[in-house]
Amino acid sequence: MSKPFGASNNEPAGIRLMGRRKSEAAAAVEALLERAGRISGVTAADVDAACRSVKVDSARQIRKECKALYGRYLDYCFEDKKLSAEETSDLAHLQRVLQLSDADVSSVQDDVSISVYGTAVAEVLEDLRIDPEEASFLRSLRDELRLPESQAERILEQGAHDARGRALREASAGDDTFVERRQPAGDFTGRSPDSLQAAVDDALGKAHLAVPKLKWFELKQISGYVENGSASQWYVIVQAGIDPEEL
Repeated sequence: MSKPFGASNNEPAGIRLMGRRKSEAAAAVEALLERAGRISGVTAADVDAACRSVKVDSARQIRKECKALYGRYLDYCFEDKKLSAEETSDLAHLQRVLQLSDADVSSVQDDVSISVYGTAVAEVLEDLRIDPEEASFLRSLRDELRLPESQAERILEQGAHDARGRALREASAGDDTFVERRQPAGDFTGRSPDSLQAAVDDALGKAHLAVPKLKWFELKQISGYVENGSASQWYVIVQAGIDPEEL
């Protein structure tokens, strides 16, 4: 989000379904906030005047829309996952000029906090693990967002569940293009006392001598000997083939 208010953003939630005057009043207030540059430069009188310009008495008559505008600004402030002293001050000022109650602000903060923390959890769990630095970051963010520990744990558990699901889907997804563009050229054996990779390379080296245009391979069988609890010899059977389009 490049800026909290203006034409580049979608309308606040609920505005499209409200009466025309309330929609126009909300748009007028948003335009006022956009022009101001700094939230601290806007007064409650300015907001009411913007409402009256479209025949709505005051911001109190568009409370839902004002809550949505407050939520948009709060979300904008949390783009960097923290609130500065200046942003905290601006949010308090915005609450006053939009004439929102503490209960209004609290409900908006709850929704934004859950969204911001959920996004952070998803980003951290992209590699399916949380290192100590990331755990510290999530604790700090939880405290910054004033999320109850129990709620943060639920979000973390759901995030971990979703991340495992994504990883499983990606791991089990087939590559249709890869399957379609395969024509087997034969099975080849390879061996190595060093590693599985070396045994596969041995098999492919032999295959390449017979079929220089090899484009793919599939590991069909792995076996070997054990010495002192570790693999001492690797034997593989590799199926290799060509791309039919290159025939």
